[in-house]
Amino acid sequence: ATGREGDIAQERLRNLAATIGDETQFVVTVISGLGPYPSYYRHMAPLNRHGPSAFLAPPDAGSASPALIRQRLSERAWVIDTRPRRTFAGAHLEGTVSMELDDSFTTYVGWLAPFDSPIMLLADRPQDLVLAERNLARIGMDQIEGNSSGVDRLSGQFPIRSYPVV
Repeated sequence: ATGREGDIAQERLRNLAATIGDETQFVVTVISGLGPYPSYYRHMAPLNRHGPSAFLAPPDAGSASPALIRQRLSERAWVIDTRPRRTFAGAHLEGTVSMELDDSFTTYVGWLAPFDSPIMLLADRPQDLVLAERNLARIGMDQIEGNSSGVDRLSGQFPIRSYPVV
């Protein structure tokens, strides 16, 4: 036996819900072991109370102009390159941040980017931009601008940076 199963008598002896009789002490005990959580979590309760709004990709999704990208970079806004991190390392627009569009994308953006700040996303494909926008909308981040024409097409208009990957 692994110690993970048992009869009711054993559970009464070792299960926190059964061993701590006071609700307040139970809550304190349970939440004291929680680690840090993304900064957007504090905004989730009000959003959940109101329910989700329908996500509709704006008709101009992905059409942020090079001039607007340049403006956002000069404002030191969050301009996030959603391409794979190795691709980003090979060549990226100076001033952009790499957050690969993978299973952790939404958590990383929600953890690091200020909740109420506009975010610009760069993607190589329109469907990647729509997916990223939809995922961020699910956590209440909906001030999104984007460009899905591909970083390679933009590279002639911006300083390009790279770094080695080992």
